Amino acid sequence: MLLWVWASVWSRTVSPFYGFTVAFIIIALALSCYFTRQARKAILEEMHSKIGTDKRRKKPVGDELEYPEDVESPEALQSRMKMARHQAIINHLSKNMTEEQLMEEKKIEKAQLTAILNLLKEQKDMFQVSDMQQVEQQLSLYR
Repeated sequence: MLLWVWASVWSRTVSPFYGFTVAFIIIALALSCYFTRQARKAILEEMHSKIGTDKRRKKPVGDELEYPEDVESPEALQSRMKMARHQAIINHLSKNMTEEQLMEEKKIEKAQLTAILNLLKEQKDMFQVSDMQQVEQQLSLYR
């Protein structure tokens, strides 16, 4: 009864176009949710078939998720993106610098590395760094 009263009041105050629009949006949202779930299921099934799963546990075999050879782990992908961005910044800056500025940058870098090596040598008990080659090797990991 209450639904009938609400429907009769609604039909007198709202245009049919508005009603059809609301119904269409609700149907579109429902279909979107349905197909999104189906797509997720398909993707997960494909991943599990490539990785291999234990059907009883629904978890990947092994202690941690193993990625196929043709798929990079998210951590490796993030690391590659950071390195590429860093390299692009260095390339952009070096293209806009004169030869003198580049030489000055190299001298400053060398002086900073020497200062770092001296600090590391002062605290030999904490750091086992003995020469500049080791400092440069560690620096190359961050470039």
